[in-house]
Amino acid sequence: MTPANLTAGYRFKPILRSLPMTKTSYQMARTPSPTCSTRKEIMWDAAQAGAGFLTIPKGSPRTEDAYKFLAFAGSPQAQADLTRYIPYGPLNKDAMALVDAEVLPNLPNTSERRAVALYADFSFILEKNDELSQRFNAWLAK
Repeated sequence: MTPANLTAGYRFKPILRSLPMTKTSYQMARTPSPTCSTRKEIMWDAAQAGAGFLTIPKGSPRTEDAYKFLAFAGSPQAQADLTRYIPYGPLNKDAMALVDAEVLPNLPNTSERRAVALYADFSFILEKNDELSQRFNAWLAK
């Protein structure tokens, strides 16, 4: 586990419950819905910016179908529609104009939030990954 994954995925809830902390980071998909009574306040300053990727495996027997799906999934309307079900910000810049106004406050990639987001330094992570992982795991084991 690397420091960037401190509260990633399945580990999010147990760590939040067990440690005295006032701030943490976690995946947007794991965030309680805006109407959830246990939702914590989200501080967007210095949020970790990120993106997901869809790929087509080399030699796939359904390459044509895969390209059709990618075209659909990446389209502005499909990206905007998805925000009603999960608080991921659309990656297609044209989708933001199609997002429901009630959903927009819950998305991580509005222009205001992108301006204060942190972007990963992948060369640093690759260079220091082992050292940081060891330090983090030692801290977590305490």
